[in-house]
Amino acid sequence: MEGGFIPAFSRDGDTKDYVQHRVAHHAARVWNMLEAGAAVYVAGSSASMPQDVRDTLSQVVEACGRMSRDDAGVYLRRMEASGRYVVEAW
Repeated sequence: MEGGFIPAFSRDGDTKDYVQHRVAHHAARVWNMLEAGAAVYVAGSSASMPQDVRDTLSQVVEACGRMSRDDAGVYLRRMEASGRYVVEAW
């Protein structure tokens, strides 16, 4: 599996590059990492960012995992319960 760091810069340049954009762009890679046991840690502003990232992750799980929207939600809640999906927002 391919590893590495993929940055997202929302404050630099004219084009806003948010985390959810990078997650969507690398959907298959994100899904493979999740299925391999990867954890997701979301930190930052508590405005819309945490929900936007969660919505995008849910779409990735739904599409790549071939799940219903409800099953994708269950998948993410299980990740939360096991400590693999953590949000620290302020």
